[in-house]
Amino acid sequence: MIHDQTSTFTPLQKQIISFQRIHQDSDAYNLNYLFSLCGDIDVVYMRDAIQSAVDQCPAFTIRIDTTSGQWKQFFAKEHILVRHIIAHNSYEHVLDQLKRQARIPFSFTGEALAELSIIEVEHRVLFFMHISHAIFDAFSLDAFLLKVEHAYVKPLDRRVRNDTYLDYVDAWSRKTATDQASLVLNALDSNIDFGNDNIVCDGNEHALKPLIGHRECICGKVASEIAEIHGATTFAVLLSAYAFLIGQLTHVDSVGVAIPYANRPKKRLDDIGLYVNTLPLHITIDPDESFDYYLERIQHDLRILSEHQNADVLSLPGVIAPQCAITYYTHFQTLNLPDVTINRIDLPNESSMFPVSIRIERDGNELIVLNESNGMYRDIPFGRYIARFCEEVSCNGRIRLGDISLLNDEEERAMLSSINGDGMEFRCSAATVCSMVAAHAAIRPEAVAVIYKQTQLTYADVEHISNRLARFLCRHVEARYVIVSEPVSAYLAPLILGIFKAGKVYVPVDSVMPDSRKRLIMDQLTDYAIIGDSCSGHNYMGAIASCLSFAAQYDDGPYTPRCHAEDLAYILFTSGSTGVPKGVPVRHASMVSLFDAASSRFEYDEMDVWTMFHSYSFDYSIWEMFAPLTSGGRVVIVPPNIKMYPDEVRKLLVEHQVTMFSQTPSSFSNMQTHEETVENHSLSCIRYLFLGGEYIHAHMCDAWIAKYRQYGTVIVSLYGVTEATVLSTHAVLDDRKRKVNGVIGRPFPNTYCYVRTISGHVAPEGFLGELVLGGVAVSDGYFRRHSDAFCGDANIPGPVFHSHDMTYLNSKGDLIYVARNDSQVKISGHRIEIGEIKTAINKYHGCVDCVVTVRQFADGDKRIIGYYVSDRYLDIDSQSLRTFLKQHLQPYMIPAFLVPIDHIPLTVNGKVDIDELPTPDISSVTDLAEQSSSQTTLKRMMDIWRKVLCIPNVQPDDRFFEVGGSSLLLAKTYALILQTFKLTEKDVDMIDLFTYTTPQAMAEFIDGLALQKMTGTDLNQGDSSL
Repeated sequence: MIHDQTSTFTPLQKQIISFQRIHQDSDAYNLNYLFSLCGDIDVVYMRDAIQSAVDQCPAFTIRIDTTSGQWKQFFAKEHILVRHIIAHNSYEHVLDQLKRQARIPFSFTGEALAELSIIEVEHRVLFFMHISHAIFDAFSLDAFLLKVEHAYVKPLDRRVRNDTYLDYVDAWSRKTATDQASLVLNALDSNIDFGNDNIVCDGNEHALKPLIGHRECICGKVASEIAEIHGATTFAVLLSAYAFLIGQLTHVDSVGVAIPYANRPKKRLDDIGLYVNTLPLHITIDPDESFDYYLERIQHDLRILSEHQNADVLSLPGVIAPQCAITYYTHFQTLNLPDVTINRIDLPNESSMFPVSIRIERDGNELIVLNESNGMYRDIPFGRYIARFCEEVSCNGRIRLGDISLLNDEEERAMLSSINGDGMEFRCSAATVCSMVAAHAAIRPEAVAVIYKQTQLTYADVEHISNRLARFLCRHVEARYVIVSEPVSAYLAPLILGIFKAGKVYVPVDSVMPDSRKRLIMDQLTDYAIIGDSCSGHNYMGAIASCLSFAAQYDDGPYTPRCHAEDLAYILFTSGSTGVPKGVPVRHASMVSLFDAASSRFEYDEMDVWTMFHSYSFDYSIWEMFAPLTSGGRVVIVPPNIKMYPDEVRKLLVEHQVTMFSQTPSSFSNMQTHEETVENHSLSCIRYLFLGGEYIHAHMCDAWIAKYRQYGTVIVSLYGVTEATVLSTHAVLDDRKRKVNGVIGRPFPNTYCYVRTISGHVAPEGFLGELVLGGVAVSDGYFRRHSDAFCGDANIPGPVFHSHDMTYLNSKGDLIYVARNDSQVKISGHRIEIGEIKTAINKYHGCVDCVVTVRQFADGDKRIIGYYVSDRYLDIDSQSLRTFLKQHLQPYMIPAFLVPIDHIPLTVNGKVDIDELPTPDISSVTDLAEQSSSQTTLKRMMDIWRKVLCIPNVQPDDRFFEVGGSSLLLAKTYALILQTFKLTEKDVDMIDLFTYTTPQAMAEFIDGLALQKMTGTDLNQGDSSL
């Protein structure tokens, strides 16, 4: 045997070692196997058989040492010893211990990378293998178990072949694996982006529970029959099902799949070690393509990959690796010993090598499907859906992919029923908002209805004023649409009611809206009148004060409203993608359904005091104003000049003893920050705190709950769209749901909804899809404009709105909001979850709030920017914050710029005003790099980074992709390195920048090149940390 032989590393080994050094606690690259043996077994002889098999495998003596900065791989002088343990604890206790041991990662410090034990416990024998993937692969398991079986029956020849595993590793390094990779990409006509855009690496409750390792057993005969009919392999059929399934799961029409290949010549299929090579395959899923053509494409591409199993595709510059993987074994991996019953016990890792990963093993006519995924994908029954896919295509081999549903008709009906509950039976009352307010005015006329600053209106006042205004409008206004563009006042509510009673349509247009935008709205209406304080024209009715003066001559007695349930109540204009606002017409019946539905979910009555915090041009104001007035309560209108000041808002809440308070998450965050500085509990009066209009992050209410838990405040997440009458879903944020990002809960009973797959079918639980809304709350369509968003849907009767909001249904039956389908953030091929970055920044000590956004500085140069607000007693250093983020985020998620701000600017509607955030000045950074005169290699490297990345404070150990680097900027860096140091592509390959990723490492590499040229020697440079 060769001792202390050093070796280079395979690409996969480099990947494993680099990952493990960054994620030191991760067990993603642990290979664990546990077998339970029962029967007539000689334990000592079994232990010797295992030891004999171990001694036959050079791979088990390999050690890897990275402690000196240079990586070394070598043979140790001694074999690992198989331990024989006699346990005195219970079987369950031993099993728990083994599960814990299985999750202990290996450190590359020259120690053994495998542990094998045989354990006697309660008349059973357990055989446990705990091995680092850096020296072993799953294909090696079969060969090793075969050696054990043979040794148990007949002693093995312990002579070891001279062509050892490390010889193979060195041979790999001499092969042109990257050249083969280019050939593979050309043959497949594939780009280098194998990423999956919508894979959700969430921080929800999934992170709090161990990996389940969902195991299913399905019939494999159908897949084999499909393969035989179409002249394909069984694996091609399973891969076609898996790729389709991933497309449906993540709502994409193309997926990248990682496929492990044995990467062994036929004559060496029994070799043991890390030979496996993972190759990526890009698969498009065209809903109009038939299955037979789809399968033919996949079979063709698999043939190409099989011919180039050694190709190092994933190490090519710029390649985006897949996030999904599938492994298929033609047999069930286990031991077979005479007179012994053996069961394999799955030991799932806490972390997976891929976010979505399954392993399929054939056992006779059955397929064992093991889910090895992370996060929210752990509970997905992949086996069931693969079986469903095979069932569909077996009936019709030319079926369109878009016609394949993962749920049958009965399952779809059950899914719709579970989401909508009693909403399927909801019936709206025949009332209107006018009649509901009038009813309370008749019962409690002197009760205060509206408060604004010093002005109070009773229910009688509201009723009398609205009656006069209705008579005035009927007499003097022929136009159907009445635009209100007034500064907010106490008379806004009776004015709107007067418009309703007159049978007119209320059109709110914020008085601070630019004139150009107002004109775009007016041009669409044509038939309108205006009530406002800064308008003119033939259809101008004057300010509200003038209208009230004119209306004073009319009778304020009972008035029969001219509006009916099916008439239009209001048109609210929202932003349009073309720049022209889109009008959303809403009927009176839809308004009433909102309040009927809400009152069935929340407990409020005439004793409650509400706030109207938001602009009346924002649809949420409909809820804030008329929820109290239709229930006999009181609404306090928050003056616009104090909305930005949490202390002033707090005074108003305390003064009026507000019980029902609505906020956007951004506004609430400011309120909560201020509340932490106040010692008293004066806001214990708030019974319901409604949050909506923006993404709600996990734990964002924790500080409020910590202070007010004893008072029983109910915090509610509200989701809604203007097109479906303000509110569509709700979730009471209890202790469990506050730990979940983006929870929006269940629909109100007036709304019927479901999650729609990319193929247009009802999405199973856990599948990402577009939220589709229906029911009486949904508008008939945009005003005088056709839109596919309102196209019909076979799963929902009546009007339907396609929200473009991506959601999924979790295992608790709650809808989870993920992102807008039409505004994904993607940088350098990676889908960026802005919320995840924000959560990480907010965890930093002293950070009270933050905003994360993306700005484009040049074509192809998009950067993440993090803006943070420090605690008033602490001054956060951006470099310290960056160091903290490196420990919590993937490198590509770390903001290129971290910018301190005093406060988060908000729009009039209480949302973050992105336009008011400062843009980092990168010109001075570029000038600084130009002026640098230092000539040392390290300084020159740091100057290159400053110039390319436009960041002033470059540190020698900063990793390129952690400080704003991208594939595009990497190419610029590479060109500057060649130019600055007068090197050629033969001296430095772009792939070296993926290995030497810090200025310090790259400088040492370049200095080593210079020394090599001077001395003419071939230096053993080792490998730098990634």
